[in-house]
Amino acid sequence: MLIVGQVRLPSYGSIVSAPPKPASLPTRNTPSVDEVRPQDAKQRANKVRANREQDTFCSLTMVTKTNRVVALNEMASFGVASYNIQYSLGADRRYDLKRCIDAVRDADIICLQEIDRNWRRTNMADQFAEVQAMLPDRHCVFGPSLDVDASVTSSDGVVENRRRQSGQMTISRFPIASSRPIHLPKDDTKDAMNSWCAALETVILTPDNPVRVVNLHLTDISESNRVSQISALLGICERATTEGGAWNGKEWDEASREHWQLNDPVPPMPAEMILAGDFNDESDSRTLDIMRCARFRDTWRPGPNAGAGVTFKTNPEQGTYRDMRIDFIFVSPQFQIVDSFIDESTGASDHQPVWSTLRI
Repeated sequence: MLIVGQVRLPSYGSIVSAPPKPASLPTRNTPSVDEVRPQDAKQRANKVRANREQDTFCSLTMVTKTNRVVALNEMASFGVASYNIQYSLGADRRYDLKRCIDAVRDADIICLQEIDRNWRRTNMADQFAEVQAMLPDRHCVFGPSLDVDASVTSSDGVVENRRRQSGQMTISRFPIASSRPIHLPKDDTKDAMNSWCAALETVILTPDNPVRVVNLHLTDISESNRVSQISALLGICERATTEGGAWNGKEWDEASREHWQLNDPVPPMPAEMILAGDFNDESDSRTLDIMRCARFRDTWRPGPNAGAGVTFKTNPEQGTYRDMRIDFIFVSPQFQIVDSFIDESTGASDHQPVWSTLRI
């Protein structure tokens, strides 16, 4: 454990990087920043897909002592995008969910924040279902931060059960082995608006290794509340690696194992972690200091084509009078950061999408 100020937080010092390849095997040259960055954001998204397809399974072989040939596949890179879509409300004050999804659809893993279900402002739409229909070839899960009653009772007493929800949605080209919402501490702010916040943790089975993706949205009410939220979240994440996956156990007879489906593959709980989302804090904040002290790395790097580093533009209506970077993708030490950029061209939300290309 590390201590920042008065906050105890987990140290990921026990996590070790992936072992290096044997010296006898050739290694790939990672392209430089300038080599992999097109100028245009749309080209960048297409490049992410092209890199992933090109990287996939560059086979190498070696002969073991028993003369069996074992295929050794270099790790494929994959693209991650994080985007607070503000329930599809764009900078032009129009609601358009499709243009939000079009901005990030080429990523392999997509973390969306502020998804609406049964809100009057979005005409009682189920945005989770609508996004699934737009991306029918993807695996999707939803984790509500807010969940309150929106049911309607007809004149004859029949209840139409509905829940008004807002939360995070994680989308993946790869299977999602398990998911769970993690609710975070909330301050009582009296007359100032503040609502429940949650992170959505998923275990995603990429072609090479399972990874844990934590899609989060921290409160905008105060830095002190964000500090308590990120500290609580990191503590839960660290404990999870020792607690194991969604369930444990292989005991009992076969009939009992089938009854509880203990004979299904147990979802792993990998130490390899990606934390992505709306942190509502800037890089020099205590919140982000805690992330760095826990050995997580910010994937964005300044560069000629990386964008100016703005994810939330000047917006006096929301009390911001300068451009800020408050949306991040952080990774644990096992990941190699191949590329990163911020798409500052889209106006589909009040935030900008953040992209990273990663390799384990």
